[in-house]
Amino acid sequence: MSKPVKNREVSATAPDDVVRRLAEAERELADERRRRVEAEKTAAHLSEALDGMAQGLAYYDADDRLVYYNQQYLDTLPNLAPTIKLGMTFEEILRAGVSRGYVLEAEGREEDYIAERIDRRLSSSGAFDFLQKSGNWIRVDEKRSPTGGIVATRTDITDRKAVEAALTESNTRLAGVIENLPAAVVFENRAGEYLIANRVFRDWYGATGDDIIGRRQADYFTPEEAAYYRGLDQSVLNDGEIVVRELEVSYPDGETRFVQITKFPVSNAEGEIVGSGTIHHDLTDRQRATQIHNRERKPAAHYY
Repeated sequence: MSKPVKNREVSATAPDDVVRRLAEAERELADERRRRVEAEKTAAHLSEALDGMAQGLAYYDADDRLVYYNQQYLDTLPNLAPTIKLGMTFEEILRAGVSRGYVLEAEGREEDYIAERIDRRLSSSGAFDFLQKSGNWIRVDEKRSPTGGIVATRTDITDRKAVEAALTESNTRLAGVIENLPAAVVFENRAGEYLIANRVFRDWYGATGDDIIGRRQADYFTPEEAAYYRGLDQSVLNDGEIVVRELEVSYPDGETRFVQITKFPVSNAEGEIVGSGTIHHDLTDRQRATQIHNRERKPAAHYY
């Protein structure tokens, strides 16, 4: 018995449906391959970008196991680089470094240092610097990611530390020069508060140590005198010009001195005037000598 016609029609259309589905599956596979290739390209570009960073970068998962690091990260761990492998815990890497004398701070107190370092890492207490046995300074910054991992950056700041040390030494020398000048020297901010005062200035003002810091002229002089000196400061701050005056001044230590006062602007790195400096040169002895000389002069004799 022959099959109904409609069954033959169904059988005739079935291959078309299979072909359509196969075509759709092929397109989906092609799309998946394309997405995979694009993802691989993106990952390669990202890895290239991370390797090009000036900082060392590493990522530890929620179990504190190393899952990524760039070349710069290894460069800050020269003695450990051959032993570091993905999947190692931070504590394993830390102990390997400490055992090799990698961190000067840990010498003689290895276990205490390891405990302190892990505690600092877990508390995310911010960036810190440490000195390697090689003499290099490394700045470490660790932050917790939203998924519970830790993003760690390591930067070699040896050159920066050298510049800071040189600047500190230079500032120390300058402070020593100012402190021991035979003239009274003071620096004020724009509000008129004393920021730096050398030994002679403190002696004249009857101050000790840092007692004078933060005080103003009004704390030591009459209102009229303080207003006069403040007016000179305002002239320097407004015009940026040096002001020189010769005055007879009664100082807080009880001495009256004939002085040359030189006021000058003090600027920051951007060139903005942030305060004024004053140098008091004591001319008292010279003034007295001049007065004595003038009194002793006799009129010249005239003969006719």
